[in-house]
Amino acid sequence: MKQPIILIVALFLGLSFTQAQKATLTQTIKGVVIDQQSGNPLRNATLVVEGSIPAISSNTDSQGVFKLVGVPIGRQNIRTTLVGYENANSANIEVTSSKEVVLEIKLKEK
Repeated sequence: MKQPIILIVALFLGLSFTQAQKATLTQTIKGVVIDQQSGNPLRNATLVVEGSIPAISSNTDSQGVFKLVGVPIGRQNIRTTLVGYENANSANIEVTSSKEVVLEIKLKEK
């Protein structure tokens, strides 16, 4: 009777350990998107973590503020787009597990 219980507990612990190993460390990237010339915040800009599957993206609010949640740890590239502005590419942003990344992205009007 004790052997099946021990076997079940061992199997459960093994599966739990396997799931913990598969967990990907992530962090948040937040900040603001502003007009390069005036410094005014830009609303409705779209930010995308390049190469993320599923896509990790966000739009700026009325204050130009954005938050990208669940970004994998490591070096990431962020593409920012807004109609009437040139696209901006923020390359090699270092994302670590220790703290959120804070960015100020400036877009140049076309």
